[in-house]
Amino acid sequence: MHRRQCRRAGLGKDGLLDSARSLLWALDVLRITLEETGEAGVLRVEGRLAGPWVEELRSACERHGARALDLRGLQTADTGGLLLLRELASEGRALLHLSGYLTVLLAARP
Repeated sequence: MHRRQCRRAGLGKDGLLDSARSLLWALDVLRITLEETGEAGVLRVEGRLAGPWVEELRSACERHGARALDLRGLQTADTGGLLLLRELASEGRALLHLSGYLTVLLAARP
């Protein structure tokens, strides 16, 4: 592999990943943080809502009785994740700080 090709692939001269950030992009990672504000908590959701993390978010919402989700750090969601977000919104949970990208994905019907 040429030096230019290695850099495009995120590889250094030794063939190793240049940074932990490149590694995280390769994984489906989701962070859910409870932020208590007054009577009801807000769940901050960051990363990628996909695969097994969809059920984890559903469980966290039920377990903590969250009335709102702060989605400012949510990068993307798979079909199951989008369905869950629509379901949570229809149950009355507020979806806060949606990116333009996620807004478009949620507006499109499956």
